[in-house]
Amino acid sequence: MMLKKNYDQIIIDLPKIIDPLSTVILDQADQIALVIQQGLVDFRNVLRLVKILNKELDIPIDKICIVINRYDSKNRLQINDYKKIINYGDVFTITNDFERVINATDRGIPLFNTPDKYKIFEDLGVLSKNLTKLEYEKEDNGIFQLVRKLFS
Repeated sequence: MMLKKNYDQIIIDLPKIIDPLSTVILDQADQIALVIQQGLVDFRNVLRLVKILNKELDIPIDKICIVINRYDSKNRLQINDYKKIINYGDVFTITNDFERVINATDRGIPLFNTPDKYKIFEDLGVLSKNLTKLEYEKEDNGIFQLVRKLFS
């Protein structure tokens, strides 16, 4: 793959369908993150998708992780339910901080350009450290430095 020759980190956002092109991309991936919401429909879909990736496409289970977006600890479905799907511990959560995220989006400013540190920052830092295998820096704008490393 030409991109792999020129870049250390490549992030590709694929649709939920598996077609011949996405199969080639998934086969070449070092890590596959399935980003889902914390609902029963998404739970069933990710269960089915993990089986397809692992059993039919022969993608090793240790290359697959689940990211639960807008995670709510009060929801019926908990992290352990998702861990059972992939039979190991790579399940990440991104805290449900919809108000802060939508406010940053509406104002057109990066989410991390706020003086306060919130749980969502920590969650995103942990996720990017694990997906990129780069150290998360706990300095001012540490996540920006991590992103710069990805694209420099």
